[in-house]
Amino acid sequence: MSDNGNGISPENQRAVFHRFKQLGESIRSSTKGFGLGLNIAKELVELNLGHIAVESKVGCGSTFSFTLPPADPTEVLRPYLMRSEMLHNGSTQVSLIQADVDESLGAGIADDVHTFLSCLLRSADLLFRVGLTQWLVVLPVAETEVLAFRQRVEKTINAENRIRLSEPLPDIRLKCLGAWSVINNHGQILDRLCAAIETTEASCP
Repeated sequence: MSDNGNGISPENQRAVFHRFKQLGESIRSSTKGFGLGLNIAKELVELNLGHIAVESKVGCGSTFSFTLPPADPTEVLRPYLMRSEMLHNGSTQVSLIQADVDESLGAGIADDVHTFLSCLLRSADLLFRVGLTQWLVVLPVAETEVLAFRQRVEKTINAENRIRLSEPLPDIRLKCLGAWSVINNHGQILDRLCAAIETTEASCP
């Protein structure tokens, strides 16, 4: 997005994304806001593991742009790990979980399972569908906390099946493929994800 306004001085180009920050450099000084728009945009982009930037020169307007990772598990996981390490000073742990259901299930019920898993996960979790009936889940938890995730899946499936009008959701098999501290282990985590994807692809008919 570009404009032809007064531009933003170099010292204010980072501050413009701060919450409740208005720089007073716009020619539209009569337009008042809360200074939230760019901050919200930045948070939305970063929640989707992207990056937002501004290029501006005083007197020549501004150009705002953002990038998002491509829809590839490794390209999504890489900035996810970097963001996790940055937000938690490297103390975060992650667990990689394989989820699958019976391969004999039809595409319709498999899609229902995908929707179920998507709704079940929390904002800091990742879900990759790597086959018709297979998924990989990345959770920002230690291996000792994976059991709580298993219990939540089972409890929520049971509650969902009590109100479903169509075929009940099947049991979802969950297997922990590993757990790591984020700091200094990005390569190992990415390698394990790639190996799990390759195994899944090799097993597909």
